[in-house]
Amino acid sequence: MASKEYKLDVFKTLEHIAKKDYKFWDTLTDEQIKGFQPLVVQQWMCGVDDGLQIFLVNTVVNNAVFQLSNHKQLLFQLMCAASTTKQRCKWTKKKPLSNFPKALKVLSEYTGDAKKICKDYFFAYTNEEIVLMCEELGYQKKEIADLKRELKKRD
Repeated sequence: MASKEYKLDVFKTLEHIAKKDYKFWDTLTDEQIKGFQPLVVQQWMCGVDDGLQIFLVNTVVNNAVFQLSNHKQLLFQLMCAASTTKQRCKWTKKKPLSNFPKALKVLSEYTGDAKKICKDYFFAYTNEEIVLMCEELGYQKKEIADLKRELKKRD
């Protein structure tokens, strides 16, 4: 017997999340609720040019998504709370953070956080902000140039 596939329109869902429409969940059918995929929606939510939204999704939603996998309504509400923009989201294919050791080192030194924690908010900073941190930390010109070359891989 083939498994039944449930679908929920991700773009419609993102639209309601951006509006902070918490009541949207109450309008969904059981089949649509089964089709709600929090991991997919949060990946779309990170596809904006709003660093605050990316930070909030990564810290609020991403940290809870596996523990709350049986509580989809709560995850939906967290996504509404983490939304800060009404701009169109796009799918983001994350580049491995292992490609950015220099940048993570700079973030770690600048913020005082462990590199593991810096990975959570790495994409919330622009290349220019990371380079500025590097300069403020007193890095030499060659180290800054190396960092800039590494950060070009983000684009």
